[in-house]
Order: sequence, then structure tokens, then C-alpha cells
Amino acid sequence: MAAGYNVYYGAGGEANIDWSAPVGHVAAGVATIDLAGLGLAEDADHFFGLRAESDSGVEETHADRVVRVRVSGGELVGPPPNPLVSASARPAAGGKVQLDFFYSTVGAAGEATGVEVATRASGSRPDFVADLLQTVAITRTGARSVLLDASFSHGEVVRLAARAVTAAGTGGPATLLEAVVADAQAPADVNHLVAEQAS
Repeated sequence: MAAGYNVYYGAGGEANIDWSAPVGHVAAGVATIDLAGLGLAEDADHFFGLRAESDSGVEETHADRVVRVRVSGGELVGPPPNPLVSASARPAAGGKVQLDFFYSTVGAAGEATGVEVATRASGSRPDFVADLLQTVAITRTGARSVLLDASFSHGEVVRLAARAVTAAGTGGPATLLEAVVADAQAPADVNHLVAEQAS
């Protein structure tokens, strides 16, 4: 039976965990531990590992437990989803933009429930809080083509970014989409067609 657990840390990847230098120790039966002085960087992945230790100080090494967390706004948030496999935008009639994307759950640490779409300025990082346009639900297949709700002026250069997001609001890496030029003068697309037999 374990007398306690050693906690280990690594930045950027599970392979970077330093299993030779524990950053904390917690006694068996204790559910939480406070870790200070690690200097966790913002918008980066951080990995913590756990190993059981016996009364005699022997540490088990055959069943490492690892969790990935992310820092945002100075706080730890849940494990992030994968980046989008692909994403692209194209102009549609009426100043609209059509978004096509594909998301894969393979190897994901966090379960994505949607894709956030935000506008962005040229050469700048997207702000998915201030400039959020819409959140699109992810289907079971992971592939979607959706007409965004927002409308843009004719000739306006539209720059978008997209990222997968979990139900808790943890976003994955952002994908910057190629800029598109809005077309508000083309006729509206046909969205309903009925054929009837003529008498």
C-alpha cells in the first residue's frame, strides 16, 4: 500500500517531465496539493506526473499517471482539445462566409464540443473573447461545412481564426484562415427547390 505520492513536472510535453526531481509530495489519502514557484507560462501546456511511494521510500515506476493542463489568465484550465486538422473559408452570397473544417479526436486530451470562429486583424493573434463571431457544434464525423451568421460589406477583407473548444471553454491551438473578400452583390443562393408535375 502506498504511503504517499511524488509529483513531477514538465513543460511542453509528457516526454519533458523530469522524473528524477519531484516538485512535491502528498500523503496517501490527501486529495490535493499546492505547488508554488513553478513559473507556469501562459498559453502553454504543462504536464504533471504522479508516482506512488512506499513507507520505505521505494517508488513504483511501472504505472506513471500523467495529466496535461493549460494556463490561461493566470489560472489552470482543463486539458485542451486537438488543433483542427484543416480549416478554410470562402465567400458566399450576401456578404456571408462559408467555413469548412475537419476535427479529429485521435489522441485528444480534452473533448471538443465546438469550434470557435473569431475575426482577427492582419498580422495579429486572434482574441477569441473580444472578437468571437460564432461557435459551431462539432458533428460525430468531425467534418462540417457551415454558413456563418455574420454578414460583411461588399469588398471587405475578412480574416478569420478558428479553434476547437471544450464544454468547459478550454480552447485548442488556433488555426489562421486565409483571408477572403466578401461578396455582398452576388444573388442569394437557392436554398429550396420544388418540382411539380405540369397538367
